[in-house]
Amino acid sequence: MGTAQEKDSEIYNITSTKTITVPAVGAEISYTVPAGKFWKVIGLVATLTTSATVNNRVTTFIFTDGTNEIYRNILRTNQTASHAVKLQGSQFYALPSDTANTVEYFPLPYNFALGPGYVISTSTANLDTTAVTGDAYTAIFAIVYEYDTVTQ
Repeated sequence: MGTAQEKDSEIYNITSTKTITVPAVGAEISYTVPAGKFWKVIGLVATLTTSATVNNRVTTFIFTDGTNEIYRNILRTNQTASHAVKLQGSQFYALPSDTANTVEYFPLPYNFALGPGYVISTSTANLDTTAVTGDAYTAIFAIVYEYDTVTQ
């Protein structure tokens, strides 16, 4: 019979890691699911490194169908200046302790498919948008079950 994860892997054939384009310094993440593909996002990771500009940042992850917002998660911890934090989302959400505030864990919706043209993005309160020296998102990737739209 197998686990739910094994069944998803059989149905969708491919579990893969998708590298998401790193935005310019001071810019938000924005990535569009490619044409002809559906994704079930089971993991999402990014690192936000903040500049020395004193202000608390709060990251929000947003999924849209290209126009309409369909999922929003405002992370629960303020990120201070001159600090790097790994932002790690999962369908299989657990909340381990991180007293050093170096990892922020957040849940992703379970069994939720993003179609072609759907967008994964961020909106960050107080993001330092200064070119070259501003806040920077790096090391961005999604772990997905991916399948072609023609198989549906």
